[in-house]
Amino acid sequence: MIGSVDTSAARAWAASTAVRRNALLFLYAALAVTGIAGWAFKAHCLSGGVWYDLIQYRTGCYTDVIPFWSLRGVAAGQVPYIEARIEYPVLTGALIWLEGLLTRTLFDAAAISTAFLTVVAIVNLAFAFVVLDMLRRFGVPRARLWAWAASPLLVVYMAHNWDMMAVALSIGALLMARNGRLVPAALLAGLGASAKLYPALLVPLLCLQALLVADQDPLSRRFARSAAVGAAGLGAWIAVNAPIAWMAFDNWLQFYQFSAQRSTTAASIWEILGGHGLVTVSHEGRNTLATGLVVAGSAAIAALGWRRHARHAWTLFTPILIWFVFVNKVYSPQFDLWIYPLLLLTIRRRAPIVIFAAGSLLAFISELWFFAGQEGAAFSAGRWAIEVSALIRATGMFWAMASAIFEPAPHWISGEGLPGGSPGRRRRGPRLPAWVKAGAGPLSERTGLETAGASAYGGDPLPWCMAIAALFAACCSYGLLSPASLYFDETHYIPAARSLLQLVPANEEHPLLAKEIMAASIATLGDRAMGWRLPSLLIGTLGLFAFSRLMWWTSRRRFATIAGTILLATNFMWFIQSRIAMLDIFAAALLIVALWQFAAALAPETRRPNPRLAATGLCLGLSLGAKWSVAPFVALPALVLTILGRRDSAARRNGVPADRAGAKPLVLAVFWLGIVPLIVYWLTFAPAFFYASPASAIQPYDIVGQHLKMVALQASATGSHPNQSAWHEWVMNTRPVWYLYEEIDGAQRGVLMLGNPFTMLAGLAGLAWCIWAGLARKRADALALSAAYLIAVAFWIAAAKPVQFYYHYLLPGAFLMGCLALALDALFAKGGRRAWLAPGAVAASVAMFAWFYPIISAIPLSQGGGAFQAWMWLDSWR
Repeated sequence: MIGSVDTSAARAWAASTAVRRNALLFLYAALAVTGIAGWAFKAHCLSGGVWYDLIQYRTGCYTDVIPFWSLRGVAAGQVPYIEARIEYPVLTGALIWLEGLLTRTLFDAAAISTAFLTVVAIVNLAFAFVVLDMLRRFGVPRARLWAWAASPLLVVYMAHNWDMMAVALSIGALLMARNGRLVPAALLAGLGASAKLYPALLVPLLCLQALLVADQDPLSRRFARSAAVGAAGLGAWIAVNAPIAWMAFDNWLQFYQFSAQRSTTAASIWEILGGHGLVTVSHEGRNTLATGLVVAGSAAIAALGWRRHARHAWTLFTPILIWFVFVNKVYSPQFDLWIYPLLLLTIRRRAPIVIFAAGSLLAFISELWFFAGQEGAAFSAGRWAIEVSALIRATGMFWAMASAIFEPAPHWISGEGLPGGSPGRRRRGPRLPAWVKAGAGPLSERTGLETAGASAYGGDPLPWCMAIAALFAACCSYGLLSPASLYFDETHYIPAARSLLQLVPANEEHPLLAKEIMAASIATLGDRAMGWRLPSLLIGTLGLFAFSRLMWWTSRRRFATIAGTILLATNFMWFIQSRIAMLDIFAAALLIVALWQFAAALAPETRRPNPRLAATGLCLGLSLGAKWSVAPFVALPALVLTILGRRDSAARRNGVPADRAGAKPLVLAVFWLGIVPLIVYWLTFAPAFFYASPASAIQPYDIVGQHLKMVALQASATGSHPNQSAWHEWVMNTRPVWYLYEEIDGAQRGVLMLGNPFTMLAGLAGLAWCIWAGLARKRADALALSAAYLIAVAFWIAAAKPVQFYYHYLLPGAFLMGCLALALDALFAKGGRRAWLAPGAVAASVAMFAWFYPIISAIPLSQGGGAFQAWMWLDSWR
């Protein structure tokens, strides 16, 4: 009986093995058929090794292989880089040479481009088999293996060029990373970067994982491990490239020069936006902006995805590569071959993969048909076809990005149950911090937000806040140096900063701190645009991040925090003031940092509030030292803390437990929020104590006299100004200021200091809701932000300064964005049919920012002097 059972089990196991073997054979056979179809698709239109009658565009059979045979010396046997120029990295150049050698060996004198195409197709098919085998080793479901083996994309790209080698090296690097072998993974990524540049994007992720995951190890060991991973990737790249660079540097450099000089392609986002006049930037500008977006976007993706994917950070290579391809100035069709196997490997959902593949095929055909029209063919497609295809493909790409970042990785990513091996043979993955294993971040564990009621609104969106601030900085940095000369009020403050370096008084009606920072920047970076404006960019980015933290500590609402940060980043005013050397951004940003620290100090879970209160007092003093417009807020934290302390003391005297974790004594309010800000503020005048002229120097003890002098100077600015306005015009966004509009630096440029036409008016509705919610529903967050807005506006209504401008609305406008965010959050939290209006409003703000971007950023306006008319919705804006 036992023997019969054993025999039955053995037969069942043998049958199962046979089924798996047969399924694998069918899979391999399907890939072979796909490879043959790919070769036939490219070869069918060749006659004697050449194309005729634009057939390569009309039928989609174009391939880079055909022109390379004769135009890059392959047919003549020339060695790439040494004897012939080639616009590919070294490893790909070596592969092309070897394939050419094999072609000449097999076909001898009869070798023509068709024969070369055949060899290339066979080699690429071999790499496709390697990719299929590695996907199988990952444990990818059979349906996805078939999606690779029988994909129409492989038919299109099998013999298109030589990118399949880089694809195989990238997937191999990911397989090594999944098995915990980070150094071999980096080696393969470095080799991949020697074939196509994009695998280099994987190396920083591998270094980051080696550094941060195994937190039980000493920091020195983790640094050493991370350095070893980085050195492996860089070393592999150097080992391949150094010999060629040493022997033929100019030809080796051809690939990098070609990449920098290459113009945009029809399917790239830059060409599409530029064709509609939305983003008209120079070729060099596109290079710079694309690079900045890649760096900032990659950092944001890593920050957003780390918490969920710390165990397998290499999966974030997929969204980073998608972002890299999307913002690149060139979108060649074969780039989709890089992305497709990564989607099969790392994306849980099937729908974005299908949408992406469909869009890729449509984009390939429409772009070639567009080229046919450019060459004069009777049958062609217009740009609209390319744009529709690009939209479909982008939909799949961004859906896949979101899935890769925010959703759990597919079950096969964990590496359990590897085919062909026992569990004992599988390498252990890297050790994880306890908070990653528990599924909660250290901040939420420390603050206890999940048990304090914040879980209803989601956890702290700190990674989102960091990502938005990084993207804002990248956006601000583009074109920061234009114009190269001073414009608008820079003509007042930069000369004052120069005078300060000489210890000569200037612009004495304002405090000194912002001008001191500008002076330090000029002394460090030089008296040029970078030295003038970089401090504003940095402090503006800090202020935006501080605003996001203020929103969180005030409301504990995830959507409100993210929405408020985006709304402020796109309300025009914060962007413009972060790119010009003026005082207002310093005062506003430092005040918001102070309010952030104060809100955090008041949190019940903050056990040591003194450091937060000290930071509040410090930043209040620095903010006032930048500009007096923040004066009403300097005493506000001390007043709030005093009221709360007295309320809690009274509650304890009456035997009622205070609702806060311990009262803050009155002495803290007096010292940290009263004395410290005043001391810090007065210390910002220190350089004036040492002016070169004793008659001009400020006496350290003459505090009252100095301020009376400044008040008199402020009030002396009488008369009128063509750009001046009143507070009610700011509220309705009807009286902007032209900072710049002239032909400068070789192009027509403009900077219109205007508020976002949508959010500045929608914010008033948000303000009304916050006032109602604060009074009727006792919402402290709504009451605080609405009060902050009203106080900031009231200051300018009561101010003695007779000439006022719209940029004085910078700080009230920031608080207005907070009010709008809280109102949208309430709408979003209700759910129902109207909930979509909340994210829709945020999207509308971003869209409005994109539309007005040319007229607020000083980028070249291709339409000339009359270009501004497109944005003049109101006569009062002119």
